[in-house]
Amino acid sequence: MEKVASVLANEFSHFFDTQIHVITLSKQDIAFGLDSSISIYQPDFNTSHISFISALIKSIYHVRSWLNKINPYCVISFGDRYNSLIILASIGLSLKVFVSNRQNPLLSNGFFIDLMNKVFYPFATGIVAQTEKARCIFLNKYRHRNIEVIPNPIRFTQKNSYYFRKPIILNVGRFADSKNQFDLVHYFNKLETDNWSLLFIGEGHKKHLTELALKALKEDKKVEIKGFSKNLEEYYLSSSIFAFTSRSEGFPNALGEAMAAGMAVIAYDCIAGPSDLIDNGINGFLVPVDNDAMYIQKLQELINNKELREIFGRNAREKMKRFDTTKIAKKFYNFMFAE
Repeated sequence: MEKVASVLANEFSHFFDTQIHVITLSKQDIAFGLDSSISIYQPDFNTSHISFISALIKSIYHVRSWLNKINPYCVISFGDRYNSLIILASIGLSLKVFVSNRQNPLLSNGFFIDLMNKVFYPFATGIVAQTEKARCIFLNKYRHRNIEVIPNPIRFTQKNSYYFRKPIILNVGRFADSKNQFDLVHYFNKLETDNWSLLFIGEGHKKHLTELALKALKEDKKVEIKGFSKNLEEYYLSSSIFAFTSRSEGFPNALGEAMAAGMAVIAYDCIAGPSDLIDNGINGFLVPVDNDAMYIQKLQELINNKELREIFGRNAREKMKRFDTTKIAKKFYNFMFAE
């Protein structure tokens, strides 16, 4: 979510005659770089150190104060857990407020947040859905007439390394409940891999489950877990297969970035996201959710067939051109500035 917001803010500042202001709800460092022309406003409090009600009140006051001072033409909020708060903070200010959902459209954020979204989303000027499936769900869920499908921007590297890829299966993402990286360790343990290795990039509160799975590895299996990385391009370009085990997504950016870098990919066909990126058997493999046997079979097929990996990689790069960052930023811009 933070990465997408940063990419769009930078694109707006580079290609449109627009002043960009970023209001954060966190006092933490911003992980992804923002252009020097962009103004950033962070709170002087840390929400993790105060009660939920205090955090809610302080956050609303923080956002509303800056909206009053900036007086923007329009506002775009990112995050299902925060969108209603931004709408609430803007009530009475005569602003266009757009909200963008970033997760599985069927996922609950708890009774209170779900109720707030149902109450306040109708007051939004418009809703951005990441996929057509999400739009259909939101139409029924929020009864809002102005819902636009805009996928995430995917950075497209001009570099290519089809013939210099190492025998590495790569997985990038947070170690979270729905990502299931530990399953990939079990799959890898059953594969005939010879000199192949498995590499994880990411952090998260469920990392220990994957580390626990490593203890059951056969002696000849090589698996490495690295932490968070801002520059993933080198891993996308030097690895051969991107294996995605998530069972719940909004729009999987890491999968799109791997495809844009020309990787052969495999993913579960979860409710939203992977099927918007992967055309099964053309630029990657889509596997029915929880079909472990098929996932292992298709992953083995990619390991055994270099020509297939290269075909998938070329087709993937071509497909990802439609998610070019400037093209997606323009769609956001046109939706928000439409008269």
